Amino acid sequence: MKISMPSPSERPDEPVTIIRFPRGREELPDIEFIASKIKETGFSCIRCGSCCRQESPDSNQVMVTATDLRAIRDISGLSREDFCDPFPGVVRIGEGLTCTFNWELKRTGDECIFLSDSQCKVYQARPWICRTYPFKVTEGMLEVFPCPGTGTRISEKEARKIAMLLIERYRAESFEETAIRDLLVNSTLPATGHFVADSEGIWENPRQ
Repeated sequence: MKISMPSPSERPDEPVTIIRFPRGREELPDIEFIASKIKETGFSCIRCGSCCRQESPDSNQVMVTATDLRAIRDISGLSREDFCDPFPGVVRIGEGLTCTFNWELKRTGDECIFLSDSQCKVYQARPWICRTYPFKVTEGMLEVFPCPGTGTRISEKEARKIAMLLIERYRAESFEETAIRDLLVNSTLPATGHFVADSEGIWENPRQ
């Protein structure tokens, strides 16, 4: 079974700066290289909350994996349906059978459901996208998304800290993707209809 997995998107309709890794190091992210490019770019969170507000179509869309979901649920005391919806996008699995991968944080109006006075109510359990914004490591490149905090000074220590988080995120997302693929291959899927799949299960009725 060949499955095409959608990836989390940061501000999909806005320009992104792409910094490619040196030739020969495309597969394994290099922490020192990433840290040096973050320092060159410059970044300091100014706590404006703009990444939590919809400033362009779906600019504050946040994918939530099963691991993220569990952490948020534990710290907030909320159930999944209180703060998550199935992530948009449908993948055809077979004739008459479609699937959605993972979840997304709900929004109230144009704001993330957890935004309050430009502060995150589940900060300690915020998803990887939120922890590493405006940076993202994909295979062979570092992506830098628009953010009012870029271009400001950053210490080598802080740049390295962000680089470490990016590599942790890269590995976590790779694990989640592999886990979902394995789950789909080794599970008995519904004959028809639609379901949501994350690394911990298949949900034919995501409200349950």
